[in-house]
Amino acid sequence: MSAPPSPDQPPELLATCPFCGYALEGLPVEHRCPECGNAVDRRWRVFGGVRKVSTAAKMLMLGLMFHIAIAFSGLFTVLAMQVGFRALFRVRPLLLLPLVVVGIIALIWWVQMRLTRAFIAITDEGVLLFRRPPKFELLRWDEIRRVKQEVAFKRIAFDTTRGTIHFATSAFGFDADLLYRCEYALRARVDAYNARRWLNTATGGSGE
Repeated sequence: MSAPPSPDQPPELLATCPFCGYALEGLPVEHRCPECGNAVDRRWRVFGGVRKVSTAAKMLMLGLMFHIAIAFSGLFTVLAMQVGFRALFRVRPLLLLPLVVVGIIALIWWVQMRLTRAFIAITDEGVLLFRRPPKFELLRWDEIRRVKQEVAFKRIAFDTTRGTIHFATSAFGFDADLLYRCEYALRARVDAYNARRWLNTATGGSGE
């Protein structure tokens, strides 16, 4: 398990929109995504959202579609040798079958990669919970008392002044290491806020 990042480490600016995956390089820190229109702050620390597709995954999918096309080509070649090309060309819709199959696979893969998934965003105001179908919920830092991961139920529990709010981590689709880092980051921010509020209260500050 990798070591968690330091709470004092400045976060990197978001490179892609967590809602749609649009590239955000060169855009202002606070803006509306040109692709989906959602308000995005590139200083957010996001866990979840649209999947990031690696080059290796893209090449794997292209290779899979290529091999499917080759397999269909071989099948048609064998059929042509058995029944003859003229008889095969009489059934013209069958000739489009390889393209249709490859196209359907490519479309399903593209939709799955672009599909917005639930995510948690750590912001200056608090924790933004985004669930699918689209549902936003902002937990302000002064509302959160404690954060813990309920492993048995695969969810993160927020003990707040409004009661306990659960967020299913299965919506992330992430491994245990990333979930651990998400929980650590949340706890670090909550503990830091509570410590600062206690210090301000003890010294006569406003607690904010």
